[in-house]
Amino acid sequence: MNPNLESKQNELPQLAKDGLRDWVSISRYILEVDEKGSWSASNRTFTDWLTSLSAQLSITESGLWRYYRAGKYYQSLAANLKAKGVDTPSFEFLSKKVSPENLETLEKIERVAPENIFNELAVRVIQCSIKRSELRSEWVAYRKVLDGKTARGIGVVAPRADLTNHIQLLMIGEAEVQAALNSASKDWTGFDAPQIFRVVPKLRIKANEKSFKSFEADAAILFQGDANAPVEFFEIDIKSHNDLDIPYDSFLKKAPYFDRQWVAFHKFNDQVGLVGIPEHVGILLLDGGEFKVLRKAKLSPLAGTKSLETAKVLLTKFLKS
Repeated sequence: MNPNLESKQNELPQLAKDGLRDWVSISRYILEVDEKGSWSASNRTFTDWLTSLSAQLSITESGLWRYYRAGKYYQSLAANLKAKGVDTPSFEFLSKKVSPENLETLEKIERVAPENIFNELAVRVIQCSIKRSELRSEWVAYRKVLDGKTARGIGVVAPRADLTNHIQLLMIGEAEVQAALNSASKDWTGFDAPQIFRVVPKLRIKANEKSFKSFEADAAILFQGDANAPVEFFEIDIKSHNDLDIPYDSFLKKAPYFDRQWVAFHKFNDQVGLVGIPEHVGILLLDGGEFKVLRKAKLSPLAGTKSLETAKVLLTKFLKS
């Protein structure tokens, strides 16, 4: 075995005492063993060697595979970012606070998010300036574009968004709007820093009405402007664009479950305008990563009359998260 590798192997038990905090050193060691093929001196396969290492370090095999994949991905990511002029540390000097889970999520987002959005997220992950929950919400927003497809197994090509596919392009636009609900300024609410602003994507509510058994809101927001203001429930209906053939009749059916309703567009055709959208519904347009208010939301006659049902669903989700 290479003397340097042997030296590193002797150091590994000490490194492993820090667990996830020193995953970078362990990942670098695994990647080097794989690259040089030194595992073959004592094992039939690389997987057998990794199994042996798992026992030595008391770290699960799945954990070591995650270190391996995250390290491999980071090296590729760093090279790509540097080629774009983004100052990026080498893997050796990557902060141990950058978790392999976050890199794993970032890799998924890269396959579908627009380049400018991805680059910003990547920098924030590397600088440890993004919360795990926020990064996860970004992936939740974009994953529908791939229709749940993931890469399974070694050597399987990871699915990526097809920018020549019109349907996927529309879905990417909707995902940008969904993600911006968390990342964009909250000025559109009338408050720079609301007391409460909690976004819940894909909120499904079971209604008691025979003609309206259940529905799903693209996003619901638990909102309170300031400490003296009432707590409100917002519904956000997300559309890639406005068009004459887009139906908006469900707003009236859902109105009792929310205090205010909004429709948020990725693109907006001024010639079509607000045709068909109920007058109480607010209109938002994502413009340069921020929301522009085209019309403020108003209270409808039935607004909030069944908000208790919404509160029950939200409470259940918050308790599970």
